[in-house]
Amino acid sequence: MEPGTGYASALRRHLYLRGRNDFQILKTSRAGDETSVALDRIPLAFSRGADVVIVELGGNDMLSNVDPGVVYRNLRTIVRYSKGVGARVILAGMVSLPKRDPTYKPRFDAIYPTLAAQEKVALYPFFLEGAFGNPRLMESDGEHPNEAGSDYIAARMAPLVDRELSATGRHHYGRARH
Repeated sequence: MEPGTGYASALRRHLYLRGRNDFQILKTSRAGDETSVALDRIPLAFSRGADVVIVELGGNDMLSNVDPGVVYRNLRTIVRYSKGVGARVILAGMVSLPKRDPTYKPRFDAIYPTLAAQEKVALYPFFLEGAFGNPRLMESDGEHPNEAGSDYIAARMAPLVDRELSATGRHHYGRARH
């Protein structure tokens, strides 16, 4: 996607529309990231600090058939690290496509609500809710939101992000990280 047309830019616009101008969004994810790669980069991702962290990972793990137990442990480490440096966490969930192994989908789908409850962090249950499967909101690969889909998702997530930013109690130039 062209610069300024993805999820981070759309979220910035929707937060501004909600009257928020006290934040920066720093995007530290890369297309194709699996949780293990993100885990390796986490100290670098926090090098500039963060007040709110949106953890939106796991879809690529699922597409690569990574064991849900491994995905859970990686996400738990990321969430705990984020909380450990004082950031509020929003866990943006994923759901599995049907797999040949009938046990994969329920194990994968349980990762996000279980982790959010155990770590007491905010949960956005399915990041692609309402966009996935809609060709007007997804790129031709059917796996990633296009510009309209990014805007749609950002509009739905903005109230939760706004709430978490407000809960930091900080009124300086806070940072939301995705």
